[in-house]
Amino acid sequence: MRKFRNAALAVATATTVAISGVSVASAADGQTPPAKEQTNEGSSKKDQKPGVSGSSELKDKIVQGLQLDQKADGTQIFGTQNWKNNEDIKKATPMWAKIADSLFITTAAISVFGLVVAPIYNFLRYGINR
Repeated sequence: MRKFRNAALAVATATTVAISGVSVASAADGQTPPAKEQTNEGSSKKDQKPGVSGSSELKDKIVQGLQLDQKADGTQIFGTQNWKNNEDIKKATPMWAKIADSLFITTAAISVFGLVVAPIYNFLRYGINR
């Protein structure tokens, strides 16, 4: 009986969330937000310091640092000769691909660790007889 109540509560919650999301989305159709008034009182290009960078400059620095404009091939990351053991491929592989590969390996190691540790913890905590 308890499982039935939990399942009914989960269905009711999911339905409520889905319906409220639809009602919010339908209420927003055809409406435009009011325009914001832009005032540039006392500020001009001359008033800005030469070293101050805007968001476009920050974006350009990130794109250059991570080399987001370059493409990577799967063989550069997962091949027999990849960026970890070949200097020519290492130079051609963009930084974002190297970071993604490292995150992939880390995530895989953590998931395998969780698959081993969770059952052992469950066994030690609750045992066979419970």
